[in-house]
Amino acid sequence: MSKLLKEIPDSIGQYLQSMDDYDDPCFVLVHVEQDIGSLLGAIESVVDAEKTYEKTSIPISNNLYFMSIDCTYNTMLSIIEKIHASMIDSNVITHTSVFRHNCLGNPKNTFSWCCLLLDEVRDTFTNGSGYKINDFKDRDNWPGIGKYLEA
Repeated sequence: MSKLLKEIPDSIGQYLQSMDDYDDPCFVLVHVEQDIGSLLGAIESVVDAEKTYEKTSIPISNNLYFMSIDCTYNTMLSIIEKIHASMIDSNVITHTSVFRHNCLGNPKNTFSWCCLLLDEVRDTFTNGSGYKINDFKDRDNWPGIGKYLEA
């Protein structure tokens, strides 16, 4: 599935199974190069300060955090930029992937694709922080899902 996760954690699987057929949130994976526990307050406060419709947060490991955030593309972009600015100010290397779930698709697939996108981010930004977003609501910049279907 990815370099960091070999399978979907039970807590994430339970959340994915609970999703409604009309849900189209952004799945967000935040990976840091240290224990994420002390950083969760800063991450959560950035998200809570924005206008989101709904948010679910699930810690995966000591350095990997999952969020499912229902919001507009512009709100998501603002959240990601602010999380990265906050982490850079704290001298924390942070890699983040965002993949919007299409309600016509399978949430497990979207989560797997978000994991693969996180691998891409970590491979691209080897010497520093970075993020990538795959959101079909950003029609001008949407890269599609072709390469994820082939993986």
